[in-house]
Amino acid sequence: MIKEQTPLVYKFVDTPISSVLLVFKQSNRHLVYASLGIDRSRLFKIVNKVFQQLSKTTHVTYKFIRDTDEKFETEATEFVELMDGTRSNTKCIQCEYLFGTEFQRKVWDQLVAIPYGQTRSYGQIASALGDIKKSRAVGRACGANNIPVIVPCHRVLGGTGDYVSFKWGVKIKKELLVNEGYKPLPNAK
Repeated sequence: MIKEQTPLVYKFVDTPISSVLLVFKQSNRHLVYASLGIDRSRLFKIVNKVFQQLSKTTHVTYKFIRDTDEKFETEATEFVELMDGTRSNTKCIQCEYLFGTEFQRKVWDQLVAIPYGQTRSYGQIASALGDIKKSRAVGRACGANNIPVIVPCHRVLGGTGDYVSFKWGVKIKKELLVNEGYKPLPNAK
């Protein structure tokens, strides 16, 4: 049974790396979702599906409102600056986790703590959480992250420095890291 309705404001922006769909909670202006890709209509279909799933567990209806008044222009500009490397402070945009298990949220908090332009391995994140054996679970939590760039899952690499996977494509992961000034290991794939 749906108990309440939460208005969400969405905005598309284009960057040299990809198009971006940003979704903000209207009440507090927190970023709650972002997605990267080329096809805007596909990004919007995905966000609708994701929030329909979330509604089933939260019993909240999420109403999407397009940002036609440019009320979120500042946040959108800051997001683009983070992606293109002209801004390094990821705390400029407030975010809020609407998704995720307790473990996933702990992983995401670890990701936020990775300094700009640096990386960590899945094993290092698992170790910081107290269980080196949870490297794969850390990888799954990175894949479940719905606020890329602000919750920088692109800064997590394989133990050998390889780029491995990224929800929005390894090419975008590499570009984000290059824009942050990250210098990969010579044999990183």
